[in-house]
Amino acid sequence: MKKKILVLFVMILFTVSSGFSQALTFNIVNNTGYDLYGLYVSPAEDSNWGDDLLTDEMFFNGNEVTVDIREDYGKTCMFDIRVTIDASEVDDIVFTQADLCRIHTITLNDDGTYEVTFEE
Repeated sequence: MKKKILVLFVMILFTVSSGFSQALTFNIVNNTGYDLYGLYVSPAEDSNWGDDLLTDEMFFNGNEVTVDIREDYGKTCMFDIRVTIDASEVDDIVFTQADLCRIHTITLNDDGTYEVTFEE
């Protein structure tokens, strides 16, 4: 009987905890060769980019910024990142399928590739 109760408790705990969203914090290094005008992060399965996450007006080449992703983005870990390289925000570079739950720092390159440093 105790074993059944323990198994049931663990199952309930797992079900409840897996339903919670999580806030994420990570660093982005701009290695694109461009000064960036906009930075957008979206769950990989979502086509809406949402709001510009830059707190300053520009994200200069060679600089690093810390990004906080709100809890309401859901439970996903896979995100796409979009940066705009002109004031009209038409020219952009998109980086796909970044696992932001494990990443400490992501370095964005001009060809749409990126390098990562993982949490330790």
